[in-house]
Amino acid sequence: MMAAWFVLIGLFVTVPAWSAEYPAPLNNLSVSDTDTTEAGMALFDRARTNLWAANGSPESNTGFLDRAASTFESVSDPAAQAYLLARVELYRGRIALDTESKSSARAYFERSMELAEQSIEIEESAEALRVLSDAGSSWMITKGLGGIIKMAPQVQGWSARAVEMDPDNALAIIISTQGQINAPKSAGGNPDEAARRLVLLNSRTDLGDIEIFWARVSLSQAYDKLKRRDDAALWCQKAAEIFPQSPMLEECS
Repeated sequence: MMAAWFVLIGLFVTVPAWSAEYPAPLNNLSVSDTDTTEAGMALFDRARTNLWAANGSPESNTGFLDRAASTFESVSDPAAQAYLLARVELYRGRIALDTESKSSARAYFERSMELAEQSIEIEESAEALRVLSDAGSSWMITKGLGGIIKMAPQVQGWSARAVEMDPDNALAIIISTQGQINAPKSAGGNPDEAARRLVLLNSRTDLGDIEIFWARVSLSQAYDKLKRRDDAALWCQKAAEIFPQSPMLEECS
């Protein structure tokens, strides 16, 4: 089951999940909130990277997420707090998808979407929209075809808006291309365009390990849809250089 959440959405070691120039809603925090956020992000990124790399036990990674959430709850800025907690719920759901049930995971994904929407209502940001689209993608795989039909247009709209607001947001770009790869042509599927966008993304030098890995896997998936099997295999091999034990490699091997 662990690999399942990678199918549609696909989950920063060398570069933090947010850099020194913090994106909204983290760009105007007080000194106290900044310190609290950094402390929580250290815990969150530990769990996040472990999940992508297939390291650590579910219990230990849940522990990191629980401690991160407890820290984030002390952030006084409401848009930032909701955004940060939305990220935690997203990854709690991914652990639950492997260790519990689809219905349990779905509850976490729904809570993640609620929190992301709260953040957006206070201050619209590309990052909160990106988390919203990520959680929506995860929610889809707990509902089957009916859920995909219901949620896919919304996910594409959220990810497109995130890219519009921040054209450099790599994760938003990947989520958007995942829709182009997996959707039928009548619903916006366009693996050719997805491959072009992912080639450009893979040429960037500012990406962290998770972004690089997911971009490579996604390009492999796009090439597979285009029946360019040798190119698909090449990019899957390149992805394995980052996280050789990741279950996501099952989706491009």
